[in-house]
Amino acid sequence: MANGLKKWLNELSLLSEKQKFFQDPRKMRGAFEVVVCAAWLASLTAEPPALTLHVATWNVNGQSPPDNLYKLLGQRNPDNPEPDIVVLGLQEVTITPQFIFSDKWSKQVDDILSGSYTKVGTEAMVGVIMNIYVKRDHDWALGQVEGSTVKTGFGGLYGNKGAVLISFSLHEKKFTFINCHLPAHDDGLEKRIEDYHTIESRRSSKCSQPQDYIFWIGDLNFRIGDRSLGANRIQHMVQKGRQDEVLEKDELTHLMSTGQIFRGWSEPPISFRPTFKIIPEKGTYNLKRRPAWTDRLLFMSETGQDIVNTYYNSSDEFLDSDHKPVIGLFDVWVDLP
Repeated sequence: MANGLKKWLNELSLLSEKQKFFQDPRKMRGAFEVVVCAAWLASLTAEPPALTLHVATWNVNGQSPPDNLYKLLGQRNPDNPEPDIVVLGLQEVTITPQFIFSDKWSKQVDDILSGSYTKVGTEAMVGVIMNIYVKRDHDWALGQVEGSTVKTGFGGLYGNKGAVLISFSLHEKKFTFINCHLPAHDDGLEKRIEDYHTIESRRSSKCSQPQDYIFWIGDLNFRIGDRSLGANRIQHMVQKGRQDEVLEKDELTHLMSTGQIFRGWSEPPISFRPTFKIIPEKGTYNLKRRPAWTDRLLFMSETGQDIVNTYYNSSDEFLDSDHKPVIGLFDVWVDLP
């Protein structure tokens, strides 16, 4: 009983102090100023909201689009909300006469995304196509959309190889996306490097101002540089958990680490198996070619902006082609009103 009475008296004393506080204007004004100051400091340290990017590349090997492209486009994923920006880069798309002005891949993607997204643009060059979309919540802040192509096939005369580019501004940040198809085969390294420099030179001349966010995607076609590693050996090493040893011989990884190409660019760590050459519908390797990580996603900022990769993987759900698609999720930051 004594303890209960003591507790009751303490609570009564606290209540009396609270009443005195609220009856004192000076104390109330001081408390208000503290709250306002704390809110102001919080606003200075709070991070601006991030935009989520879903970026995918796939060499479709002339195949028709499968019935369900939702996961390739970041849709209907219970683990992630719909991304703010969707980018799909395709290579080796067959343009048929009935789709000469609108390929069937782009039409199917439009049908899936048109309800929730605004199309930024499509840029196409023979079989290299890129489509970009932004959520309708952001379309009012979209502007300065420009597209261009860089042909490198047959000395720049034909667009079977090269790149398509789309640039735009969103929430006053400048974005550029490049989708490329570089020369193939083990003996094509010098030509791949040459085409990279051609595309990068054209991109730099097209972008008169530094870009906040740049993404370079596609079938870059880089192979395993160590020719002593045959197809069966590469497959065996990958299956035995020695994938990192094979990646050490990857041409692109080596060239980036030595600054010969893509200086200042980044690629997320690769944890997936080689994406080429796949037996369609089976998903196993066609060992007539050496398995390689031909399909890649790279990124950089020319203005020091943060780009955070949250996912980077190939997809085993799409086995129509001799390549597996590669998908990346990224967070970037803009100034929302």
